[in-house]
Amino acid sequence: MLRCSEAIGQATWDEPRWFRPPFGYRSPWLGEVAAANRMRMVMWTLIPGDWRPKPTEWLIERMKPIAVHAQSLPAKRKALTPSPGGDILCLHDGDYKHSGADRTRTLAALQYWLPRWRDLGLEFVTIS
Repeated sequence: MLRCSEAIGQATWDEPRWFRPPFGYRSPWLGEVAAANRMRMVMWTLIPGDWRPKPTEWLIERMKPIAVHAQSLPAKRKALTPSPGGDILCLHDGDYKHSGADRTRTLAALQYWLPRWRDLGLEFVTIS
């Protein structure tokens, strides 16, 4: 965690503030380690499995719960800025086994969903 934080700091001139444990594995002491490094641990609300070699249609269907959740929100809540308690979608920019893995299915699924989520009144924001 420390080496990764240092690398991010050198590349961005800023300290990372958020930490998602690899594979979502947590331990009793991990929160303390993250806090000691001035980071907060954050998890996801939806992890559709984009690392799996499945067809784009499969991934699109796995990302559908975000739209279902958005449709269930009252119109008044959708209008709040910023909206409290949104979804955190965990997607990947590589493969844990192979660097530079093919992400065309992830990009295609996002190309499908981004305009639809926008039409539902969703907006993408940073965690902070």
